Amino acid sequence: MRFSYFIFLMTVGLTVSSLTLGSTLKLPDIGDSARANLPLDIEQRYGDSIMRQLRRQTPLLYDPLLEQYIDNLAFHLVSNNQNTGQRKFDFFIVNNPQINAFALPGGYIGIHSGLIGMAQNESELASVISHEIAHVTQLHIARRIEQASELNLPSIAAMLASIAIATQNPEAGLAALQASQAGLTQVMLNHSRAHEHEADRVGIQTLARAGYDSYAAATFFEKLINDQKFVNKPPPFLSTHPVSQLRVADARARAANYPQGQPTLNQDFHLMRARVLLLSMNKHEALNFFRNLHQQHPDDTSRLYGYALALLKNEQYAQADKVISRLTNDYKDNLTFKLLAIESLQAQRQHKEAIKRLENLLSLYPANHSIIMLLARNAIDAGQPDKAATLLRKHVHRHPENLQVYSYFSEALGKAGYEAEMHEALAEQKALVGDYEGAIEQLTIGLKKNNQFYTRERMSARIQQLRQQQQLEKSL
Repeated sequence: MRFSYFIFLMTVGLTVSSLTLGSTLKLPDIGDSARANLPLDIEQRYGDSIMRQLRRQTPLLYDPLLEQYIDNLAFHLVSNNQNTGQRKFDFFIVNNPQINAFALPGGYIGIHSGLIGMAQNESELASVISHEIAHVTQLHIARRIEQASELNLPSIAAMLASIAIATQNPEAGLAALQASQAGLTQVMLNHSRAHEHEADRVGIQTLARAGYDSYAAATFFEKLINDQKFVNKPPPFLSTHPVSQLRVADARARAANYPQGQPTLNQDFHLMRARVLLLSMNKHEALNFFRNLHQQHPDDTSRLYGYALALLKNEQYAQADKVISRLTNDYKDNLTFKLLAIESLQAQRQHKEAIKRLENLLSLYPANHSIIMLLARNAIDAGQPDKAATLLRKHVHRHPENLQVYSYFSEALGKAGYEAEMHEALAEQKALVGDYEGAIEQLTIGLKKNNQFYTRERMSARIQQLRQQQQLEKSL
């Protein structure tokens, strides 16, 4: 493993503390002479490698409704960025209360659940996501790698030692980095600030083109700077994306170049914000929190939604259903509230009725991720694994990197008696976290359980592919 990649890690906005759970993240080497025109396929390879390790070491949030919402928002922003070209993007949620977001090679963009909870409107959340998209489209990754290749070995070695400390104690690691590498750190920060300003420029342009409030970036930055609870310990976003009043003023000046926007009042944002807040609490905290909010704002729809979810979490079904009935009657066409009613049926093990409603919804919203995942879960729990397996055979191709999709798929296959196919699905789960030996073992077991020529050929080919991928990753 060479040194340049560690320096890249420190400069793209990915906080080490959010990635490590008692172990150091092993990163591939990108090389000594990377250029800003790093081929997309090479960049993708490194991004894929990092994501496999992230899935293994970092708690990601797999909530179908939240995933659907973030994808819809993020890809709307991607479509309004003029520099995306042929780039692939993949957005995921890190289950972490810290306020942060980061970009990785290959168009992977992580959004902390804490950031969703902190944003006050969709424009603020969109401003951060559009900023991270800009880091990808403006080739900041390749440019950081290029700079890292020019650093001398002793300087890099000292920085590596600091980063190693940071994996166990982020504050101590940062202090060591600043103490031992003051000059080098300043050079890198200057370069990083240039990237941040460029990401601000492109991000604000994307924000305005997408129809959001172009001032949202400045508003959000200023909120983080001035929030008193961050005085002694700034959120990771401020550490990885240094913000000053000068930068806020610059963001405001850039926003003035676009028509005056308004903070969006998107109901879906406020519902998903309530959902992510609920998921961050235990059931008693959630009930007390949302009950108090509901009492203070009895007609606020998002607080009512959060209260209903909290009641379900506490198994207070009768009261929850009263709240849900109010929401579904007041907003008859709202898909989120229809799914909330189905979540209540699921919690009360009324799976057949849930399946009936979900199948009706699926006819109206084909390929909808949240509907398909709820339908699959209810079908499995209702003793209809064949239905779930049939549904998920197509869905795994739409979401080939979603661990929860493969988890449901393998469970459905196993319960339906498709043993060989179950081992294939388990193999893909293991491959997604970089466990190539485990994946090959699952496929080997599957080969022993199947005599069909084409199935065996497919499994054998996949084994060879995984072995090649394993060797390639070792050589990075």
